[in-house]
Amino acid sequence: MLTKDHIFGPDGSLRVCQAVRCDSVTGLIRPCAHSHMLLSSGHTMAVPPDFFLHPQTGRALPIAGNVGYDPVSSTLVIAADLCTVDNRKWDSPLLPFIPYPTSRHSDQPLPSSRLRGLKPGQRLQLGVPMADPDTGVPVPILGVTIHPQTGLVYPLGGVHVCPLTRLPQPIQIGYPMLDSRTGNVVLTVGVGLDPVTGAVLPVGGVLLAESIIEPLSGRMVRMGGANLRVGQLLPHAGGYQALLDCKVLAVMFRVLELLKPLTEEWGSDQTLKHHQGSERGSGRQDHLLSAAKELQQAWGRSLHCQLQLQTRLETLLEWAVALQQDGGTLGEMPLPGSDMCLPALLGMEYPDPMGSGLSVPVLGCQTDLVSGIIIPLAGTMEDPEGKGLVAIRYGSQTVDQVTGVLAPVVGARLDVSRNNVVPVTASYWLTVADQTDSVQVEALQREVCVRNTHWQQQRQREEDILSDLDSALFHCLFRVAEANSPQVHWSGRQLREAAVELQDAAQAEAQRRAAQHSHLALILPPHVLHILTLGDGEEWDQQCVWHAELVSGLDKVDVCVEQLQQDQEKWISQGRDWTAPLQAMDVELRQRELWEQCCCRQTELEAALNSLHFVRQLSQLRADTAQAMLCGNFWYKEYGLVQCSVHKPTVKVMGLLQQIALPLLERLNQVLEDKQPASFSPNTCNQHISGLSTKHASGLDMASIVWTSSVPAVKGISTQSLREPANLAHSQETGLQASSAPTHNSQRHAASSGIHSQESQPRKEPTQPTHVSVPTIPEDEWNKLLEISPLFQLLKGVQLQLKGWACGARLLRGDLTDRGKSFMDVLDAQWECEGELVPLDLSVLNAREFLVYQHGLFLMHTLDHLKLTPVISLQIAASLPNNNYTNNAFRNSFFYQEAEETLFVRRQRLQSVGGFSLLLLHCLSHVKNKDMSSDSSPAFQRLFFKILQECLGELFQARLGRPPSGQEANLCVLFPDQGDLKGTLLDSHAASLLYRLHKPNRGLLSEDEVEKLQKRHRETSLFYQLEGLLREKSSEATEGGKVNKRIPGR
Repeated sequence: MLTKDHIFGPDGSLRVCQAVRCDSVTGLIRPCAHSHMLLSSGHTMAVPPDFFLHPQTGRALPIAGNVGYDPVSSTLVIAADLCTVDNRKWDSPLLPFIPYPTSRHSDQPLPSSRLRGLKPGQRLQLGVPMADPDTGVPVPILGVTIHPQTGLVYPLGGVHVCPLTRLPQPIQIGYPMLDSRTGNVVLTVGVGLDPVTGAVLPVGGVLLAESIIEPLSGRMVRMGGANLRVGQLLPHAGGYQALLDCKVLAVMFRVLELLKPLTEEWGSDQTLKHHQGSERGSGRQDHLLSAAKELQQAWGRSLHCQLQLQTRLETLLEWAVALQQDGGTLGEMPLPGSDMCLPALLGMEYPDPMGSGLSVPVLGCQTDLVSGIIIPLAGTMEDPEGKGLVAIRYGSQTVDQVTGVLAPVVGARLDVSRNNVVPVTASYWLTVADQTDSVQVEALQREVCVRNTHWQQQRQREEDILSDLDSALFHCLFRVAEANSPQVHWSGRQLREAAVELQDAAQAEAQRRAAQHSHLALILPPHVLHILTLGDGEEWDQQCVWHAELVSGLDKVDVCVEQLQQDQEKWISQGRDWTAPLQAMDVELRQRELWEQCCCRQTELEAALNSLHFVRQLSQLRADTAQAMLCGNFWYKEYGLVQCSVHKPTVKVMGLLQQIALPLLERLNQVLEDKQPASFSPNTCNQHISGLSTKHASGLDMASIVWTSSVPAVKGISTQSLREPANLAHSQETGLQASSAPTHNSQRHAASSGIHSQESQPRKEPTQPTHVSVPTIPEDEWNKLLEISPLFQLLKGVQLQLKGWACGARLLRGDLTDRGKSFMDVLDAQWECEGELVPLDLSVLNAREFLVYQHGLFLMHTLDHLKLTPVISLQIAASLPNNNYTNNAFRNSFFYQEAEETLFVRRQRLQSVGGFSLLLLHCLSHVKNKDMSSDSSPAFQRLFFKILQECLGELFQARLGRPPSGQEANLCVLFPDQGDLKGTLLDSHAASLLYRLHKPNRGLLSEDEVEKLQKRHRETSLFYQLEGLLREKSSEATEGGKVNKRIPGR
């Protein structure tokens, strides 16, 4: 039986031993084949091949769960049973290391492994996205493995079937999974590798941090995870959290070792005068303070790791409770062809609401910010192989709309501009996931900055109170023992005032947080705000406990000092000699008794204060966790379709828009006041904490100062309208121009000279506003200067944003009213502009398409004849270029080439004569109006409805087989006195013929010529009509004669 001393030397080096070997790839000490190990029960068993030897304890442990991978140093780290202090800081979490699967028949690695390495630019860190080897969808990195021959590091992450939605779902810590061994739904705690196929599998079925008995050692340990071995689930106590906890314990032991000699030295001081003569800067105390700081940092890292996992589990718990309440409904899915709606459930398939006839699965939901309605996300997309429309499904392939390459589908989103559901590709998701809302980040950083400032100020005040109390007690108690000492004077009034001031500051901070909570609720996501404010109630309760202990301690100290004063007065009244040995011993005993009582009170105060500091540090760690979640640095961020941290909005949209616009208005106000916009970055936060003023921490360039200080003189606007109040400007103007006449010209001259002096001399106070008048500038030059002004461009951007939000909330009506909510044709929503104009030869059209095209030419000719639309050419296109027809209902179906006066229409529109006709009328109205982008223009709508009116009138006349109303009116004019003849003439052929004959060509004939032609046509028409009547009478007479001749021959 080999022990640790047989295997390792005193310096930790490996002795020459045939039972173990050092793995050249991983650096682990591995037992050789056919080795056995001794169990805690006294039995022996063969060492499994995936075990290693702990270099500090000499025990054999499984590699999975007890070894981690450090992505910073690219080395393996033992994460269990650490006995020595590790000086590394562990700022980045360790990744669980899983041994590479090998063949059962040999020690060779599996050749059919589907593992893939990271792509260029990707990071190897816990929770960072990687591509699933099979589907390519983004999944979180939950572990690593190393190829035993090549030494390549492979990240581990994959996809499994969600037991709730039956949809593919990335493997995530804490998410439900289906246990293949038992068939139960359990929580995921990690990943493993299939020993046969090498596929990444989820591992679950244990409760993290649960107390268990470790099977190898038989000791009580805390659950750190589990791994699969030969189809069995084996728990382990290792991991990153266990490593951090071991370091905390090691630093604690170091602090205790440093405290032991100091306590012995202080305890051996019988005169208690060591308190007065001790030097706090001694070497031992410096080492103790350094160790205490290291302990605080190690303890903070351990709590931070716990809070990351705790936050993830709390989010999952809230999601599970909501799922139990409403079943996970994502709005209502309308049924095509009916007014009925069904509850939309994630993963369930419904008939396509767009009417394609396909069954589409629900892949999520999106809330309309204006109406607050939850819209289920389900729809169709173009098949990448050209097979038509297919349902949008998670993990399927589609053509990315931006890059044009094949990419996996990871979800769906609502395209507000087109009012349809489009697929979300992996590249789009990765881009959006890395983006953060600057308004939310700044609001959160501002709140965290204010909290940190409050905590530091309170901590300094609290330490000052305890230090003043300690110093006052020392001077009060130990001065009594000195000879010829005056009477003891003690007053706790200043300490009580400091305690009241301390409590008032804490109360004011609590009120501020309560008022700020409603403001932050409109900006921050609910789960982020919940994490930030989770410890506010506990912090206030502990603050009240500390204040009560402080006041009570001061009362008890007053009683002790009052007793000492009474004893001193008694001794003085009796005229005793304090220097006598008996009296000195009596005073010392009394002094020691009172000192012990005061020390007991101080210990109680420090215990209450330490509890308050613990709650504050926990709140600070929660604030860091909230920032990590908002900025995308959270270890357990959301992947896949199930978004556990998404909450339904509970605030009004107007309030939300107002709160989003407030930071922009604050920036604008600061720019107008000639101050640099506040940037609530960590550096700014540190500046506020350290007491630096904004004036010394920020400044503006001279160009910005000139722009924000000047307005055109031709506009007649005073510079004071953009500056400080008039009295301040007047006082500054008086100080600068005390010797100048108060005239406009003198002020202008002083302003110009002041600008030149500022350019030549450094500006001492960049944030101090100054009154500047600008010389007269011509209007055209001023407009050019405005176009290149950074402030003017900023103002234009803010104006457009505010106008867009106001129009989106239907507060204003204008060009932006339809932005994001304009109507889009159903067929048009299925297409995209290809980016290139490719005209189509008419010879390739089939008979039906060519007939529809000729009908379009007829419509254009008719409208041109009615003087409603201009004369343009009509062409058919195979593909269309990109355009800026933002709010046009048919923007993906046509393109108008203004220079050539040619309208190009997509060939697919020729499949429907009605749709093609409507599109043509719509486009001609835009061409006439010379605005192709907006359907909401009153001029366009007026012309479009007029064209529709004329076309519908033509259709009505065609259905009746009669000429249009204009032709009938002309006939009434042509034959005013021949009513019977007019009724006879209203035959369709004759009426059309007469209308063509009697309607002159405008602009070619004079009035006399028109009257002659009308007279001639009347005579000709009357002659034709009489001729027709005579022929009809003669034919009747002929038929009658034939009948009479046949009767006698019967």
